[in-house]
Amino acid sequence: MKTLHEKPLMMSGVRAVSLIRKFIFVSIFAGFAPFAASQQSWSDSAPRIMKLAKRCPLKVRDKNGEWANFKDSLPAGRNVIGAVNPRRPDLVFFQLARDSNFMFAAARTCFEGEEDWNVLAEEEKLGGMRPSSAQHAYVLGSVDWIASSASVGPSSGEGDRSSLDTRIRGACIGGGYEARSTQWFYGASGCVGLGRAQYREEGGLFEDSVMAYYASLRGTAYYDFLSLPYAFGGEVYTGFTKASFETPIVNYSITPTVSFTYGVAAAWRFYWENATITPKITLNKFRPSNLGFELQLAYLFGGR
Repeated sequence: MKTLHEKPLMMSGVRAVSLIRKFIFVSIFAGFAPFAASQQSWSDSAPRIMKLAKRCPLKVRDKNGEWANFKDSLPAGRNVIGAVNPRRPDLVFFQLARDSNFMFAAARTCFEGEEDWNVLAEEEKLGGMRPSSAQHAYVLGSVDWIASSASVGPSSGEGDRSSLDTRIRGACIGGGYEARSTQWFYGASGCVGLGRAQYREEGGLFEDSVMAYYASLRGTAYYDFLSLPYAFGGEVYTGFTKASFETPIVNYSITPTVSFTYGVAAAWRFYWENATITPKITLNKFRPSNLGFELQLAYLFGGR
């Protein structure tokens, strides 16, 4: 009877040994799999410049795809190019050079001082300056000298009318928005202002100053030097001014009391932390005699 049971017992022993070997193999593979899977998913996380804070045991993967314990060590303070895989946030996979054939792995606790590699690469191209934001909004205030013109003549409409020079000095508040495309910022802004309008008849018969209101909408385009705290650009604008002009001459009137304005401006922008100072030269209604000036100060939300 014993001989009948020896063979089944031997077969069950062989099966048990085979299952144990399979379990050991699967366990080893399961423990190693995160390294391979994470290495294959290098693109899952932006590469970063990371500093080794201490000496740690490392795994290394060669160009053939084989992982092994790294027999040597890397000194504390060494910068490497690494990435953290979202599937294994406790590990860092890194290279000693950006295009190296060798991949290393170590615990994340071995590192400190992470910085985005792509940002640093662009910063290096810009001479050490941080790249500009893709977009920003801002609030603005400005002091304006607006040059315009009107006409004066008989109230009845009969008779010749003569030109009237007007100069508006005022302050304007508003806001704007810009988006960056390569080194250009494109956007729009607007403001409303209050000031004094001075008018003078060409012949010098009369002159006076009155309260004035004005507003404008602008399209803006600025070339940002990026590596320098400057930008140069231009603006096109449209708006209106309103002032209640009167003449000391009976039966004479000044028109218009509401004047629509339009023109262009050349501007030079200076950056200072989150603020800008922008002097502008304006050309109202494209007339050389209507040259004006504006000094704008703005606060950028989120910085340059």
